[in-house]
Amino acid sequence: MPFLRIKIYSTDLEELNRVVEKIKEIVKQTGVKMRGPIPLPTKILRVPVLRITGHRGTKIWDTYQMRIHRRIIDIATDDRTIKLLMRTPLITKPEKIQIQLKYIKDKNL
Repeated sequence: MPFLRIKIYSTDLEELNRVVEKIKEIVKQTGVKMRGPIPLPTKILRVPVLRITGHRGTKIWDTYQMRIHRRIIDIATDDRTIKLLMRTPLITKPEKIQIQLKYIKDKNL
């Protein structure tokens, strides 16, 4: 049975969890099978910046980092569920969240 794979990325964990809960609510409302949310490892991007060059050639570095939280949700395909997901304002226009949808045909949920 084909299914829809939703990958969600965000730097804000609370916003990510809110979107995941909204997706779970829509799926529960329509009654289709769902697997997930599966938390993926957090990606940490580090940027070292030379703050000052100290006395006698010593260097002082600052390190800035950004954490990217990721989740995967698999949903059995249903026209009604997909329409509800696409029309939900929380899903369609997030500011800090990126969402990827992928239709997979040959795998069982």
